Amino acid sequence: MKLTEARVENFKCVDDSTPFKIGPITCLVGKNEAGKTALLEALYRLNPIVEADAHFASLEYPRRRWSEYKERAADNPDNVLTTTWAVEDADRAAVEDILGPGAFTQKTVEITKGYSNACRWPDLVINEARVVKQLIRSADLHTEEAKRLQSAQVVQQLLKRLKEIENPSEREEAFTAHIEFILLDEPGLSLHGRAQRDLLRYFNERIVPQSPLIYTTHSPFMIDPENILSVRTVEDVVEEDDARGTKVGSEILSTDHDAIFPLQAALCYDVSQTLFIGEYPLLVEGPSDLLYLKWFSRQLRLRGRTHLDSRWTISVAGGIDKMTSFVTLFSGKGLNTAVFSDFHVGDKKKLERLRALKIFDEGRVLTASSYAGGAEADIEDMIGAALYIAIVNKTYKLDGKNAMPERASSGRVAAEVKKRFGTLPPDLPPFDHYEPAVYLTENIVEPGVGHFVQRARSAGSEQNPFPTPW
Repeated sequence: MKLTEARVENFKCVDDSTPFKIGPITCLVGKNEAGKTALLEALYRLNPIVEADAHFASLEYPRRRWSEYKERAADNPDNVLTTTWAVEDADRAAVEDILGPGAFTQKTVEITKGYSNACRWPDLVINEARVVKQLIRSADLHTEEAKRLQSAQVVQQLLKRLKEIENPSEREEAFTAHIEFILLDEPGLSLHGRAQRDLLRYFNERIVPQSPLIYTTHSPFMIDPENILSVRTVEDVVEEDDARGTKVGSEILSTDHDAIFPLQAALCYDVSQTLFIGEYPLLVEGPSDLLYLKWFSRQLRLRGRTHLDSRWTISVAGGIDKMTSFVTLFSGKGLNTAVFSDFHVGDKKKLERLRALKIFDEGRVLTASSYAGGAEADIEDMIGAALYIAIVNKTYKLDGKNAMPERASSGRVAAEVKKRFGTLPPDLPPFDHYEPAVYLTENIVEPGVGHFVQRARSAGSEQNPFPTPW
């Protein structure tokens, strides 16, 4: 039989886990002291390897309810474990070998065990008429003896006529031999992350096809992102000062951030491994940088100039401060990574840290100042001040006294625009670096394009380290 559902109650820190589904492989995640190990211990006592471990001791009853329970423990012991099992063809055949064809037809059975330490089968239904016929048929009786027993329809009637008959408890023994599952508490705890992934693959390939496996973990490397629905969250639930104890949830999006942290880490790692497509990731700070680089490349291509090679995949890192994390994360994947960043006062040390990683080929850490000129520069400065100001005016429909004037200084044009927006009427939308980039890519903007092409040709063609450079 295969275990499909379990419920643990009245055991250690677990008041009532509520029923939770069990699959071919089930991973229990949750913070320390949530009750993961207690769940495994309760399940283990249903059919332990060592017979002495099968006993539920009364001192394992939840302490906060012990004083109430001890008064009735001897006469009315509480249940601990309720399990539901799917009956397979081999199990049914084993029962029919003993009880006869058609004696048992259930597709699932329930097995319970509590502080009485007896396994019970509360919903087990046997066709006793079929059992009686099988017993008579297999008893090697004389014809006359068999005829005198034919009127019996249930086992109790048969026992009245025949003292020596096989123990009806054998119907449970036939099942017990088929109760099997594997429980592991924190497997691979001392292993490296890659070795834990190998262990998880071994579970799926060698163990799960033979027997259901339930294990606990705190490690994201012991969570299978391809079988995320096998995860069960274990939480010590408290609602409005009411301690509800350990609960097992089948929904992976738990509200307890500590419980799902290993799950989130596993998913983040899995997503990161497929984040880049291609051999040449080009990291930029923000989404506007991506749009501008695509526009630059298209303008150069339309004019027959060398443009950005299609092998480069532009990916947004979310700022220069996050680029180090991105680059370090993918350093072991054999990618040919490059970085493009704005350059402001204070960024020098950040860029030096990137170069110090020594995982870039020479010249793969690029800044806008290298292409636009000047000590500081944003990607907007590569377009040219006149063209960018025209784009901003068109993007935000600025005219008259609200229109952006020609530049008054040689500093970063985007910084000037942002400062100017602080003086505009409050009913106008705030300045967003992304909006002019969107307008540029969606509209034909002719004035100033020739100036950009000359700038890109003179600066980019000599300094760009990309294969087939733009």
